Amino acid sequence: MKNTQPSKNLPGCWKWFFGVVILLIILVIAPFYLFTNVTTTQDRVVTQKTESIASSENLGTTVTTTEESTQALSNELKEQTALLVLRDNYEGFAAVDFDEANKTFTITPTDEDFKDSIKLLVEGNPDILPAWQEMKDELKSAYNEIAKELDGDYTFNLVNPAADDELVLSILNNEIIFDKVDETY
Repeated sequence: MKNTQPSKNLPGCWKWFFGVVILLIILVIAPFYLFTNVTTTQDRVVTQKTESIASSENLGTTVTTTEESTQALSNELKEQTALLVLRDNYEGFAAVDFDEANKTFTITPTDEDFKDSIKLLVEGNPDILPAWQEMKDELKSAYNEIAKELDGDYTFNLVNPAADDELVLSILNNEIIFDKVDETY
């Protein structure tokens, strides 16, 4: 006689089999899908430039090359990195801003002792001069470190916190182009 009763494990076996098949499909197809849709920053820049070239050919304008675009993007990232580094270094001591159009880093004292030192300097107190020389040297050193990484001419401005539009010190190309001490003393 034949055994005509279905096996008790048969329905569970099919569920397990389909589960394994679905898992294998996911393991095989998902990495393929993920790796084929990954684009690098440079690929996106090339795509954007290609679209720009296609649209500008219709307009008859000149277009920068992908290398120039990548270099500009790279320098922009360097500027933002420099700003973050400066903000981190002067945290709790001064606020640092960056004007992209003028390529100028502006340092505004926020620490009370630093503010008082700038006030004494602006008022012409000669006792502050040794500390001022040390501050200028530190700012020139910071400028050198940042300028090494950036393309072009950048300015560091230290402003009077009591009057944001009043320069106290300005550095360009590692040269002090303005020093309030020269005007005050």
